[in-house]
Amino acid sequence: MKTILIIEDDSLNLELFKNFLEMLGYDVASAATATDGIELARELTPVLILIDYRLRGDMDGIEAARIIKKDPNLVHVPLIIITAHERPGDKDRAFAIGCEGYMVKPIRMGELKQVILELT
Repeated sequence: MKTILIIEDDSLNLELFKNFLEMLGYDVASAATATDGIELARELTPVLILIDYRLRGDMDGIEAARIIKKDPNLVHVPLIIITAHERPGDKDRAFAIGCEGYMVKPIRMGELKQVILELT
């Protein structure tokens, strides 16, 4: 089965995404920090990664995405940045490092489904 990795530090958002993705037939792995998410991505090589832009802890989601996109074993994995507080330039930064998607919370699940099906 295809695995999607969610890197999200908000437990309610994580549960919402996890339940939705499992309904679509995906296995779901998750991490609450950027460091754990990067390690898990390297271990699993998921078919897609959803990552929150603003993570608590050692680094934010955009820095984690940059590291993932520089990894030769993960560069091909589609990465979607999700954010609750969009600032000017955030979307451009995400696409500049190679992310395939950028979505602002609250996420419309129909739109998320369409993007995931296109990318996986």
